Amino acid sequence: MASSPFAATLRTNYCPTDQEVLDIKALLIEPTLRVQNLDDDIAELQRSLNKLMEERDSVVADVEAHRALISPTRRLPLDIIQ
Repeated sequence: MASSPFAATLRTNYCPTDQEVLDIKALLIEPTLRVQNLDDDIAELQRSLNKLMEERDSVVADVEAHRALISPTRRLPLDIIQ
């Protein structure tokens, strides 16, 4: 929140009046919605990131399997291996 009328009392032992409690609750509506929207955006990005990481892992596994096929050890003549 930009500048709260309660900034001076934050992180103190101040006890708000009944009216101030109502004012604080009203003040928190918009930032609470903003937090929820940000949480939703983060969750969506995390799902996208997880999907990309799974795809990457699959491609890496294919690359490694193909590289294993062309490893120098596989190209050694059978008589040398024996």
